[in-house]
Amino acid sequence: MFHHEFRATRPTVCLGVLAALSAGVAHAIDTEPGNYTALPPGSNALGLYYQHVARDEQYANGKRVGGNLSLNSDIVQVRYAHYTQLGGYTVAPGFIQSCGHTEGGGTAAALRRAGGCWDTVLGGTLWTINDPRQGRYLGFSPYVIAPSGDYDRNKALNLGENRWRYGMNAGFITPLFLRFHLDVVGDIVASGKNTDYGPAGATLEQGTVYNAQFHLRYQFDQSTRISASYLHDWGGETAVNGVARHDRKNQGRYRIGAAKFLDPNNLVQLEYGADTHVENGFREKGRTILRYVRIF
Repeated sequence: MFHHEFRATRPTVCLGVLAALSAGVAHAIDTEPGNYTALPPGSNALGLYYQHVARDEQYANGKRVGGNLSLNSDIVQVRYAHYTQLGGYTVAPGFIQSCGHTEGGGTAAALRRAGGCWDTVLGGTLWTINDPRQGRYLGFSPYVIAPSGDYDRNKALNLGENRWRYGMNAGFITPLFLRFHLDVVGDIVASGKNTDYGPAGATLEQGTVYNAQFHLRYQFDQSTRISASYLHDWGGETAVNGVARHDRKNQGRYRIGAAKFLDPNNLVQLEYGADTHVENGFREKGRTILRYVRIF
């Protein structure tokens, strides 16, 4: 999660994405191609992201519900990681902070608009395999999501979730053939209770969310690459005051992207993706991600 990719011997950063929609929706931490490539100890990476997310459909038990709707988000993220050594291993503590707004329209206009900041993600990565010569890496990223975001139980739409969440993200990178590389990433996140949910102050609980991610990338040269990714979430059914809502996640999505180093310390990247399958919840018809990374 708090880790970066190399341009041959120079790195770039991507920390995962947090984009919770409301107090009832928890997500795993998404990664991007090359995230589990370690930087040299002493390095710092600062990433600035802009994301626009457009949603146009809602599903329940695999069937589309509701009429013409929109639920759009504009998100600015700051992500930072510092690389050091601990007990002979490379580690990278860091954080993610997201701010922006989400607004409903059409038949979702009753959700209105929520603005401010999302919950803060704190964590880091420890690499048990760090082999730049062979291009293989294996890292583990425990994290905690603190209930620091904007939350109001009387609002239908919130950015914060008013509960603690705890997760583990793990990733493996290996070269394939020619200039192709494969990343395989898994994530698991458990949630505490929100004991102030809805106007009545009910108790919201949620099951564990599981996630698998696959990134295939191709390096044209040391500074330029393209990538294709597939990500999938399972689980996470919620209950209010002990009553199950039968809203478990079974959601797939794709991304395609390109990244370019302007020089050894500055990277720009553009990605676009959308949902391929949604069993419960809102469908993303498009997610555009623009990022700038500074290595120092």
